Amino acid sequence: MRFSLGSKIATVIMAVFLVEGFVAVSYLESLTEKTLKKVINEEFMQTMLLIENQFVFIEQSNIYIANSLIEHHASLEDIDRNQYSKNLEIDNVTILDKNGNMIKQWGMLHIDGDNLEAFHIIHESLKTKEPISKIERIGDLFVFFSAVPVLREDIVEGIVVIGLQISNKVLQEMNRGSNIQLAVVGDRVIGATSFFTKGGEALSEMPVSYTEYLLLLKKKIDLLTAVINEKEYFIKAK
Repeated sequence: MRFSLGSKIATVIMAVFLVEGFVAVSYLESLTEKTLKKVINEEFMQTMLLIENQFVFIEQSNIYIANSLIEHHASLEDIDRNQYSKNLEIDNVTILDKNGNMIKQWGMLHIDGDNLEAFHIIHESLKTKEPISKIERIGDLFVFFSAVPVLREDIVEGIVVIGLQISNKVLQEMNRGSNIQLAVVGDRVIGATSFFTKGGEALSEMPVSYTEYLLLLKKKIDLLTAVINEKEYFIKAK
């Protein structure tokens, strides 16, 4: 899969404000409506905190991988994909020079462009000399990127970018042991989900209308219900 980072910046900014995700919680008929909403909101907040912590772990893992690549080679040009690609659970490694020019890359996701200095996390990492991470929407995919500067005596010599797609598998791992099912949504498209139907297929359609979904995101509505797999679920978005 190929994509251009520079041309996606406007789309990503729009996605951050309009679209992020939704969750579903099983309907508990034994509780009063007020108590039920309280339980759902508390579990929702706990799950969101857990998800945020797991993204922190992903960021730390990305930075560790980048630093390992940097420390084991005298120069960026010496980094060899054959030594690492089979052992790393990542979807993109991109090596850039100090001006953001492409040196090499490998992985399932392929970035188009000879210079990526204008890409937000690249620009910020070059400026601050610190690792920068961000979730970017690439087409219908969501990818967690970390840009790590290569420093020699406090001078930036280049950038190593590590990318991990937020896939169904990743969300299932995040969702392990939780009563809440997760999905990451871009506009009207589900990019990844932990929710699978009885037939083993991943949830592919929004369980509520797009207008209702936006109302949830804007907090005009707190909760909605929808029938999925012949069961009633509460839907909440953030």
